[in-house]
Amino acid sequence: MMFALKALLEDQGLLAAWETGVLKEHEWHNQLMSKLKSLVSSRVLAPQYEKDFIDVHDARWGCDYSIITFVEADARSCIQKMKNFYAEVERLTTH
Repeated sequence: MMFALKALLEDQGLLAAWETGVLKEHEWHNQLMSKLKSLVSSRVLAPQYEKDFIDVHDARWGCDYSIITFVEADARSCIQKMKNFYAEVERLTTH
């Protein structure tokens, strides 16, 4: 979902401030989340896509950095949210 969001931001001309070849994980996530909010506030994306993005992001971080219960139904929900998000980005960026 991060790369799909980055593709949408590139399509919208919102990645100009990024440095080529430089990956700063903290800035990566913070900048993407901030720019995701701006896409919603400017009505490029519906609020549901921001919610779904945050849900999947939080689930991933919970699994990677905490001890949480994550069952098959949770995985299926994340996969469906990712598919919906990807389809919307594809729809918006296919000219």
